[in-house]
Parts: sequence; C-alpha cells; structure tokens
Amino acid sequence: MSWRLWCCSLPLLACALPAFAIDPSIPVSQYLHTSWTQEEGAALPAIQALAQTSDGYLWLGTATGLIRFDGVRFFHWQPKPGEALPDSNVVSLEPCSAGGLWIDTRKGIARLAGGRLFRYPAADSWLKGAAAAMAEDSSGRLWINGGVST
Repeated sequence: MSWRLWCCSLPLLACALPAFAIDPSIPVSQYLHTSWTQEEGAALPAIQALAQTSDGYLWLGTATGLIRFDGVRFFHWQPKPGEALPDSNVVSLEPCSAGGLWIDTRKGIARLAGGRLFRYPAADSWLKGAAAAMAEDSSGRLWINGGVST
C-alpha cells in the first residue's frame, strides 16, 4: 500500500470505528461530577501551567508560584529554607520520569524531587528567561527549546 493511500485511509478508518467517551446506556445524570472551588483551599490565581506527577498530585503553575492539589485541597507550595525557585512566575511544568517535577519560571528552571528543590544556573544563564518549550525524553534528559526573554 502506498504511503499516500495509507495517509488518506487512516482518517476514514478512525471515523468508522465507534468511540464513546461515556457508556451511552447510562444516563448522564448517573455520572458523578465533582468541582473544586476556592472554598476547598487556597484562592486560585490564573493558572499558567498544569502537570500531574507520578505520585498523583496535580501541580498548578501561576504568576505567584506553585500550587499543589491532592484531590481534596489546594496548597500553595513553599520551598524548604535555603531553597528558592528562580522566580515565582511559573510558566511551564513537566513531570519527571523518575518522580518529581521540572519547573520553568520567567528566570530559569528548577526540579522538585523528593521534597527538595534543585536549581540549574547553567541553564538559567543560557536561557536568559523562560524556556519556549521543554520535554523529558525516555532516558530522563530534559530538552529545552530556546528562551523567551523577559
């Protein structure tokens, strides 16, 4: 089969297979829906980034720092004494394959692992601002695309 025919057939095949997000035999009113508001924890500023780490926590990046959601409450995360994010304006988050979280701020990158915060000054000086994009590969290396000057 030629490449062109394969590329044209794939969308048709995808449309032909039934795909249901929910069980159509169950009325929508029977599904449980939970929403969280500021009443369940800290007042939430505008969210700029979102990631879930392997331990199940949701992390929200905001202009005022990191917020952790444990499934019940929102907590403003604070680093341990002597540790600090490069900047409080968190613009991007990426889960670490080994556990933890890569944190991209307007002034550099950090990694939260095992309750400790690790800084990367060499990357900070190379980036000169926030990364345009970041991703971790299968061997745990962080790939950074350019920098956005602030």
